[in-house]
Amino acid sequence: AAFAEEGRLLVGFGYPSPSSPPPSFPASPCVRLYDLGKRRLLKRADSGCLSGKGGREGGRPGGGITRLLHQGSWIYAVDCLTGVHALYYLPGENTFTLVADMEASPRLVTDALLLDTRTVAGADRQGNIFVARTPWEAVMSVEGVGLGNEQKGGREEGIGPTGGRAFWEVCGEGGEAPSRLESLVEYHVGETVSAMVPARLGRKGEGARMGLLYATIEGTLGILSPLYSPREKEVLLKVEGALLKLCAGGEGKEEVDRGLFVTARDLVTFRSAIRPAKGVIDLDVIVAAGAERRAWAAKKAKLSAEEVEEVLNETLAGMTLMRG
Repeated sequence: AAFAEEGRLLVGFGYPSPSSPPPSFPASPCVRLYDLGKRRLLKRADSGCLSGKGGREGGRPGGGITRLLHQGSWIYAVDCLTGVHALYYLPGENTFTLVADMEASPRLVTDALLLDTRTVAGADRQGNIFVARTPWEAVMSVEGVGLGNEQKGGREEGIGPTGGRAFWEVCGEGGEAPSRLESLVEYHVGETVSAMVPARLGRKGEGARMGLLYATIEGTLGILSPLYSPREKEVLLKVEGALLKLCAGGEGKEEVDRGLFVTARDLVTFRSAIRPAKGVIDLDVIVAAGAERRAWAAKKAKLSAEEVEEVLNETLAGMTLMRG
């Protein structure tokens, strides 16, 4: 992975077989910054090994940096085997600080995009979609907002406001970052996601929502859209939970067999992999249930059927504009 900006080139390296890398090619995943020289590119900064020998759980050999996402001084390096690494570039010192990375479980990442300076969304080969965020304490530690000489809640003491020790000592011990990216969303869509792009759900100025459009290798298109009000989240979450219990239990078995809950995925038996499902309300379940089943779920959740239908219609309004 590589991109150029302001006369400099940022390159992500890595080789899946460290025993036989090409000549002058780094075997371990790393990020390097190059500047233009008279005859060749000049290396200005090197992140060092991002995932290799000495890492947690006996080490996690990386497969190579396949995508680089950046905003300002923040760089997110996507390793095709170990997930996302958050780096901070210090221009005055020409160094990269490894701020945070993902959990110990391998992530065979297929695509990723940056939602804001701290948040990245991605998908892996096992059919999972995730959203992860750099902890605020880690952001303050490298941007010099004031954690003092100790990173609160971290694994290392004595990390200064520039984060220099986090790079030289922690990264030098096998590529383990001092912090972990916080998991905000985990969901299994059942197919390998090949591409993700931000999208507006409807025409501009008509109440349309922004969302995340994804495509799978089997041709399926799906949308993740944020919920903007606590009322939407509370009502839809309770209704979805009641409907899933109905599908999984004996009371709803006949309805499942008749296809009343048929969608593009087997939502009842398998909703997560690697980590539990988190941060997603699946409208496929709620819409496919029909008004009668939603009324039953509303009663179980101690809600009125009218309130459930009103919230559902408001949520689907932007998507209706898109389909039209």
